[in-house]
Amino acid sequence: MRVPGKRGPRSGPDGATREALLEAAFKEFTYHGFDRATTRQIAKAANVDPAMVNYRFGSKEDLWLAVLENIKTQSIPYIREARELISDPDPERSIKALMQVILRVGVEKPMISMMIFNESTTPRADIIRRTIVLPFVESAVPVVQRAMRSGCFPEGDPSLALFMLIAGVSQAVSNYGGDSRELRAKAAHLLDNLTTRRPK
Repeated sequence: MRVPGKRGPRSGPDGATREALLEAAFKEFTYHGFDRATTRQIAKAANVDPAMVNYRFGSKEDLWLAVLENIKTQSIPYIREARELISDPDPERSIKALMQVILRVGVEKPMISMMIFNESTTPRADIIRRTIVLPFVESAVPVVQRAMRSGCFPEGDPSLALFMLIAGVSQAVSNYGGDSRELRAKAAHLLDNLTTRRPK
């Protein structure tokens, strides 16, 4: 018998159910990893019938891939912002702005950074890199290349530098547990020194 006032699991095949599952799955995969996360726990967190996971996505693997696509969509504004920085004629100002974009992703979307870091040594690391990290790196490479040529960023492989910066921010977000104010304060000075023009 249903207890009065208590909501039962949702089972309607609507967009809200799909979004609830994606949000719950994102959290479960981020905090527990793919292997430890269960579709039953994801369904419980989303307040839906467990059968809806298979109905909507087919399998846990397919749900995980759908979560990655959802993250990719959330990343589009940051990718666009990074790409547009090349239009700034000042290489030092644009590279500093790019560092702030990378930091903001970690602060504003901490679960993205935590997932990147937590899965970095698993078999799923490569697809995360290709789906989430690489599109941002490709959009930001021209800004880093120009900064390297102008002497306001250490010389080297621009793609590798970006991967390392993103990995560093991802680890920092995991270590600071979402304390965005402390992370911002400590990272700002470090990033400013990293992107200060060096005499040739």
